[in-house]
Amino acid sequence: MTLNAARCCDVLMKHSFCTAWFEQHADAFARKPFEALIENFDINQWLTFPSVEQLNSSLSDRSGQSLPTFIDQTEAQHSGLYYEQHIAQFDEVPTRQDNWHDLFNALMWCQFPFTKRCMNNLQVEQISRHGLHPRTRVRDVLTHFDECGLILAVSDERLTDMLRQHSWQDAFYSHKQEWGATVQPFIIGHAMYEMLMTPYIGLTGKWLAVSVDPGFFALTSQQQVEELDKQVSDMLTKSVFLEQNKPLHPLPVLGIPGWWPGQDEAFYQNTDYFRPKRRQKAPTPSR
Repeated sequence: MTLNAARCCDVLMKHSFCTAWFEQHADAFARKPFEALIENFDINQWLTFPSVEQLNSSLSDRSGQSLPTFIDQTEAQHSGLYYEQHIAQFDEVPTRQDNWHDLFNALMWCQFPFTKRCMNNLQVEQISRHGLHPRTRVRDVLTHFDECGLILAVSDERLTDMLRQHSWQDAFYSHKQEWGATVQPFIIGHAMYEMLMTPYIGLTGKWLAVSVDPGFFALTSQQQVEELDKQVSDMLTKSVFLEQNKPLHPLPVLGIPGWWPGQDEAFYQNTDYFRPKRRQKAPTPSR
């Protein structure tokens, strides 16, 4: 039995009830990043791929915050508005049926409602001030985070310093016991979830760090995301954060301990994936 097949069996055995639909996708959901989604949304009990009507009824009950309405994308075409503008004006999220990308987007709206609204409002503000084209640097940063972002909850900044310096082997291998103890990753990028269903070497996200107390790691998954949602939305509303040269940092996500099989020392020596930090060019001396 392969490692992923064994994890698939573990996932099915862990939950007292699993639908036939869930079992069809259990191989993907067996991967560690999906554990929180299964726990928070009872994905193991879904009978079919959820429609927008099912998303609206089930997610509104789970979120303590007011969520936008998810509508079939074809219903939004009449507005003639850009995606973020439609959400802001009508409080509706255009959603494609039977589409993993948009399904994970809906789940992230439920998990991080403050942050998702904040990002959308900032996108609309940028469009109002600068127009749709060309895209501003701030919009690019927001889109990267919305699509491929991870939040690192950290109580000890030594490990995030290693990540900033691309000291991948130190951060992921030599200090693997710190993951889950002093640092914990949370995916907010819905495209990241979609890509993790069929992961590949090279898959890279963008992270930002949030400082937490050591007691954070004893909280429930739901309590953790609620705390992070408020902190990240506060960070984004402070213009000084988005005005930084590079507010987000690259993260080869399959290096996170437990997120990929065979994470031995040799795995982290693949410099095509775990790339060293580029040396800054020395300034040209003036003559």
